[in-house]
This record gives sequence, C-alpha cells and structure tokens, in this order.
Amino acid sequence: MLSKALSLSKGRVESISACFLNIDNFLFLCYYCQKRNTKVDSMSDIFRFGISLPKDLIDKFDKLIRRKNYTNRSKAFGDLIRQELIKREWHEGKEVAGAIILIYDHHKRELLNKITDVQHDFQKAIISTQHIHLDHNNCLEIVAIKGNPKEAQKLTDNLKSIKGVKHATLSMSSTGKDIA
Repeated sequence: MLSKALSLSKGRVESISACFLNIDNFLFLCYYCQKRNTKVDSMSDIFRFGISLPKDLIDKFDKLIRRKNYTNRSKAFGDLIRQELIKREWHEGKEVAGAIILIYDHHKRELLNKITDVQHDFQKAIISTQHIHLDHNNCLEIVAIKGNPKEAQKLTDNLKSIKGVKHATLSMSSTGKDIA
C-alpha cells in the first residue's frame, strides 16, 4: 500500500492512501482521502472513498461481481483487497494457512506409504488431513497446513512429484491475523 501524508494550508486533507489491485488482469488504483477531524464510526471503522474508472471497465466489473453473486461493489473490492494482502503475506514469508488437495489412485503400489512418509517429514506444518474415497480407484486427500509459505510450497511439490498422484494443488489463505 502506498501512503503519503499531505499538509495543506486549509487543513482539509490529512492523508491520502492508495493501493493497486490486479483483478482479472485489470489494474486499479484505489485511494481514499482522510479528512482531518472527521469522526469515523467507532463500531465499524468504515472509510468511504471514491474510485474513478472508465465506464466500460466498471461495466465489466459489475458483470463479474453479479456472476459471483456479490450484492454490492464494496464487498467485492474488500475481498479483492484481502486477496492481495494474503498474497503479500505469502510473499513476505509470514505465518500462513492453506490446504493442499491431492487426487490419486490408491491402488498404485506403495503410494499411500510414500504420501504418509512425506507428510511425516512435514509434521510441523500439517494441522490435519482428510481422506475421501471418490470412487473405487480414486481418492481425494485434503491436507490442512499452517506455517511458513516456503515449507507449504515444498510440501506441495514433494507430494505432487510422487508417482501415482494425479493432481495436487495448493490453496493459499491466511491465518486471519493481518487482514480485516
């Protein structure tokens, strides 16, 4: 987030804060001006700010958020900002949470033992696992993780590289400590 304090002679604007959002390959510059001596609702700490966008861009955004069942732009922008903050947590190496999802054929020889061995090597990062039988041959395993992002990615890569694992993906999230 980019912040710049201003000191104007009339004292109306105390600071301007801005952030850049990348939403489906559209880059937005969002900003808000905080007025000096403006009371903010202490119950919710809500800031109102304006965004200037080309009409065709906001039309596309409105269609996008309608498809995703958002009832208003504020919630959609809030979620996009949180998504960027979570990416930053992962990039900066802060404690994070997430889930690794695996699809594999449990009939492959020694596959379950190999998966278990890798998971034991990463005991500190793994909170929980859930094993689900999708059909006679295929299983889905969800591995809940918490810890260092590099360790989470390393665990994902180790599981993905095991012969017999058909698909593995890491869903990045946050511990919730640093997002509103």
